[in-house]
Amino acid sequence: HDSFNNVVEAMATAIKCYGHADCHLLMIVQQKEQNLFDQRAIEYRLLEKFGIPTVRATLEAIAANGRMKDGHLYIGERLMALAYFRAGYAPEDYSNPEAWQGRKLIESSSVIKTPSVGMQLAGAKKIQQVLVKPGILQRYISDAEAALIQKSFVKMHALHESANDISVIDMALARPGDYVLKPQREGGGNNYFDDEMVDQLKSMSAEELKA
Repeated sequence: HDSFNNVVEAMATAIKCYGHADCHLLMIVQQKEQNLFDQRAIEYRLLEKFGIPTVRATLEAIAANGRMKDGHLYIGERLMALAYFRAGYAPEDYSNPEAWQGRKLIESSSVIKTPSVGMQLAGAKKIQQVLVKPGILQRYISDAEAALIQKSFVKMHALHESANDISVIDMALARPGDYVLKPQREGGGNNYFDDEMVDQLKSMSAEELKA
């Protein structure tokens, strides 16, 4: 309950700090969205407690109905202050040029993005794979801070790599309990473990393994 209230209050604060009257929350959602309940709860609380309305739209709808004016993002005649991504994480969210155009419109505007594109990319497995390499974190933070963070890291490999002259795939097949197969997807619900991972590694095409 407290976390929900904190999220809504943080959104309201950000929208008020945008500095324009009659601003809206833009909630980016998927086509045929099924994960509605907490989304609607945020929408209703923002309106009831803070008087801030929400516009729900897919990336395609944003491309069709959005426009830029003096750097600001408008959906129709409504000014957006905060873009809240509840879609835009899965590959199928970008299955057509219109979706990419919608994302470009958001990123090109002054609307506050949550998450920012940098934060979203940091959640991508390929970026994480780079971040665990020695010396990379130290480009952005101190050696002491990097050492603390690196204590929580595990090794990450691309499937085409080798370690000690053994392919990563062969290592995983030999000791499946030591590895997790993570596709390039947001969240933890798409991972493969143990025998299921072995089945995937043996049955996936070369193109699928790249992902």
